[in-house]
Amino acid sequence: MNILVYLKEVPPKEEQVKYQTAEGISDSDKNVLKEALNLRDQEGGGTVTAMVIGPPEAEKTAREALTWGVDRAVLVFKKETGDISHSAKLLAGAIEAEGMFDIILCGRQAIDGDAAHMAAITAFFLKIPLIAYSKKMKVSDKKIFNWCMALEGTERTESSLPALVLSVREDNALRHPNVADIMSAYAESTVIPVSKAEQGKTKKIIKQVREYIPDEAPKNRQMLTGRDEQELAEKLWQLIKEKEAV
Repeated sequence: MNILVYLKEVPPKEEQVKYQTAEGISDSDKNVLKEALNLRDQEGGGTVTAMVIGPPEAEKTAREALTWGVDRAVLVFKKETGDISHSAKLLAGAIEAEGMFDIILCGRQAIDGDAAHMAAITAFFLKIPLIAYSKKMKVSDKKIFNWCMALEGTERTESSLPALVLSVREDNALRHPNVADIMSAYAESTVIPVSKAEQGKTKKIIKQVREYIPDEAPKNRQMLTGRDEQELAEKLWQLIKEKEAV
């Protein structure tokens, strides 16, 4: 069983400010990493490969993936963030260059958005089935069975392999990076292979219909402290009166 996990591109720090401050692998992607590793162990063998798209600085995300015990990490070089269809095309090309996997896993959320378009477009370019919002997965007889979120509860799906799974599972068996994997991941002898796919722009196959622009952070914020809830409530009430909000 050969599994690939796609880890979301981490935006530069100046872009992170627009959304949230986060570094390294997101919680959503950590859940997917654990799911892939658990599945490999359940199947009694195989490999888990982590693939990251981004600039050279994204190598740190690839190395972090190695600390979790994946067998291999690959960086797909891409200078600029944004343009989902372009990223999906690069990802699909890199996957095909590595050799097709039985299962391609990705999470729902990146730290810079929650559109969940990347999985669908990548599956389109790879011409393989997409299984969206999977909460549970089982592999048997070269088929994959998933229990997926639906409008009314959960729906069971069945698909041939290879397939791309967008996972929202959060109840995976606990796993943590261990000392041996951490030392190996950051050793000078460990080289992260880089895939420099074609950088040409591709035709967009989705249309943006809405843009989310976060509000500016409020100014003149004040942190209230107190011995207990009663004291905090009194300070808050006094502040409200001073601001003539009542």
